[in-house]
Amino acid sequence: MTSRSLRIIVITSPDQLDQEWINRLAREADVERLDRVGSVAVGVLLAQQHRPDLVIVDRDVEQTESAIRQIFTQVPSTLCIAVTPSADVTSLRRLVIAGARDVIGRPIQHADLMNSIHAVIAAERDRVARSSAGGDRRNGRLVVVIAPKGGVGATTIAANLAVALRQVTNTGVALADMGLQFGDVGVHLNIWSRHTLYDLVMHAHELDDALFEKVLQAHSSGIKVLLAPHDLEMAGDISREAVAAVVQGCWNDTRMWYAIPGHSSMK
Repeated sequence: MTSRSLRIIVITSPDQLDQEWINRLAREADVERLDRVGSVAVGVLLAQQHRPDLVIVDRDVEQTESAIRQIFTQVPSTLCIAVTPSADVTSLRRLVIAGARDVIGRPIQHADLMNSIHAVIAAERDRVARSSAGGDRRNGRLVVVIAPKGGVGATTIAANLAVALRQVTNTGVALADMGLQFGDVGVHLNIWSRHTLYDLVMHAHELDDALFEKVLQAHSSGIKVLLAPHDLEMAGDISREAVAAVVQGCWNDTRMWYAIPGHSSMK
């Protein structure tokens, strides 16, 4: 069915966890893991934590729409298939707008389900392959949030903007804290790492994807975060040229970057 095993979550009613189509799907050779969940809230939380390849939601239209919208915005790499007894256009539109890649009607036929999974997975892999092809690579987009002085809300604006654009665009977003002396993005997002902007500027002439991946920290919202230096002495060692090299490296990536500039280094 696929080139690698699939991790699937099925969200259905508590009394429907042992449906035959779920049992047959669990026995498929290419299904590595299948979790059955009888609660929408628990299913969405499980998807956030484990980021499976596919979530199949088999609840009423309202609950299915809600679950898929949450997964689509919070875990965009996870694909969703909706199961519904209603084939009316209004319901189908609601589910597709929420983020469903396909909609299957009840009663579920195993062949129809497998064809749907085949098509959804193949379409996503084709999209990823095309977007990552060398000829299609584009520069990322850089948005700089500047504050004339501290305490006016630049951190809040930039953080909310980064999270919102991650949800709306379904693309990679990174938030870079350029407040060299008093950056507080880490405090704002409750995230900490010993790796910071300082690690990048100290290797400004040898930046590569591996170094970016090591220094950037993943946030629960799906964005990546580049933290400001922890030590004031470190901030003093950062030159304009080094910051420019880091920003250029970010901009040359396909990710979007959002920066809160500091004072001297970014002038």
